[in-house]
Parts: sequence; C-alpha cells; structure tokens
Amino acid sequence: PHSRFPNKQVRRMKFWSETVKPNKPTKVSIEDGFTLRLTQCSLGDNVQAGRSVLKVKVGGKSCVIASLIGDKMEHCVMELMFEEGEIEFSVTGKNEMHLAGNMMDSDDEDQFGAPDMDMDDEDEDDEDDEDDAPPPKGMKKAMMKQMMAGDEDDDDDDEEEGDE
Repeated sequence: PHSRFPNKQVRRMKFWSETVKPNKPTKVSIEDGFTLRLTQCSLGDNVQAGRSVLKVKVGGKSCVIASLIGDKMEHCVMELMFEEGEIEFSVTGKNEMHLAGNMMDSDDEDQFGAPDMDMDDEDEDDEDDEDDAPPPKGMKKAMMKQMMAGDEDDDDDDEEEGDE
C-alpha cells in the first residue's frame, strides 16, 4: 500500500475508557511514550438524583474536573491531557462515571498535544538548539499565563497614546 505521507510516522492512537465507581478511586497507569487524552465523562445507565463529582489526582495534587447532576447535566465534554505516569480518578456522590478518550503515542505530538506535522524541524537551524531546551522551573506557568492573558493591555495603551 502507498502512503500519502511517506515521511510521516504512523501515529498510534487507541480508544480508552474507564468506569469510576463512587468512593472507589481508580488508578490509571500511562506507559512511557504515551499521553492520555480525556475527552468526556458521563453518568452511567442507572442514574440517581443528586450531584456526582469527578476528581483527578496527579503528582499528589487533587482537582475537580467535572460535576454532573442526574436528570439535569449527565455528560461533560473536556480536553485534558495526562502524560506518562500514574493518575487517580475518584467520584463522590451516588453515581458512577464513565470516562472516555484516547491513549496516544506522545512521540508525534508538539507541546500542546497536537500532531507535529512539520518533520523538517530537525534539518533547519542546528544553532537554535537552546530554543529546544525545556523552560526553567516555574517559567512554564509564567509563559502559559502570559499566553492566556494576551497583550490586550499593550494595544489599549498604544491607542490612547495615538489619540492624544
């Protein structure tokens, strides 16, 4: 068979799912070289009234990622990526939750989980190798905050200066 993209490696991705029962934490091990992409959670078949809360524990830190209510909001779409290692899902409330997503080969991803479509990056400038190094500890959060905030304030300042 002929490939339309002969230089592109075949990306390994498979469907992933897990059922988490109330008050019974479920550990998930993600193999080296893989990323778990969690895309949705929903209540099970026999839904009881009340709120059910899904939490994830990663690196000793716990966080609520979904809160579902029977007969009102029984499904949640999300886009969460978990890299290799162990994570733990837990549910409080009366209902079990069904999680679904993909287990993906993380070798073919860029830093945001998107497929790396440009295979020629290695052939470009080798002198820019310092740009490929991971950011210093704590810098990644600052960079993400800056990206999320954008530069709206700078634009406003420029407009005010031009109006005077």
